[in-house]
Amino acid sequence: MARGRFGQEGQLVNEELLAPEITKAARSVANQWPGVVEAEDIEQDIWEHILSRPNTLDALFHMEPNPRYQTISKIGHRIASKERDDYDYFTGNFRYSVNEVKRLLESGAIGGAEYTVQSGWSSEENVSSGGEFEDAVTASISMETDLQHALARLKETTPQYHDILIRKYVNEEYLSTGAEKKRATDALKSLADNMNSSHKQQHVERPDGPGTRKLVSRAAAQAISA
Repeated sequence: MARGRFGQEGQLVNEELLAPEITKAARSVANQWPGVVEAEDIEQDIWEHILSRPNTLDALFHMEPNPRYQTISKIGHRIASKERDDYDYFTGNFRYSVNEVKRLLESGAIGGAEYTVQSGWSSEENVSSGGEFEDAVTASISMETDLQHALARLKETTPQYHDILIRKYVNEEYLSTGAEKKRATDALKSLADNMNSSHKQQHVERPDGPGTRKLVSRAAAQAISA
C-alpha cells in the first residue's frame, strides 16, 4: 500500500512520486550548505513547504522528472539560504555556501575584481547596529578578508586545490579531465570551509560586538561604503 501525507487542505499525497526526489535534493542541498543545514532537516522543510502550497504541489505532479527535481532543489536552496540569512551575521554563525563561493570566484574575486553583497536595505531607513546596508558594506569587506585568508590557507595545506582554482578562475583554463573537474569541486568545498573558519575567527577577534555600534544615517552609511 502506498504511503502518503496530508497536505494543507487535507489531501492525501502519494509519496512514491516525490519522496525519492525530495530525499535526493535534500542531500544535494545539505552538501552545498555545509554547517548550515542537515539533510534530514532540509528534507522535512521541503515537504512542509510543498504540502502547505497546493499550487506548488499540483505543479510538481504535472512536471517531467528532470524539471521536477530541479524545482525541488531550488526550493531546498531557498530554504537553506533563508536559514543562513536568519542568523545574525555578527554572531559568528554566518556560513558561506559552496555555490556562493563559486559565484564569487566566477566574478573575478581572486584577480581583485570588485564585488558586493546585495542588500534589501531601504534608503528611507536609518541604519542601526546590524542594519542591512551597514552589514552589507561590512560583509563585503569581511568576505574579501575571508577569501584571502582561505586562499592562503589552501595554498599552505592543499596546494593542488589552490592551483586548480587559479587555473580555472584566474587563467580561465578549461578542465578537460574528470579528475581535474572533481579536484576543482573538492577545492571549492575546501575553500568554503576555510572561508567559514576565517569568518568565525574574525568574529572572535572583533573589538566591537552586536549592539556596540550607534545608529547612523543614510549619508553616514554611504560614507562607510565609500
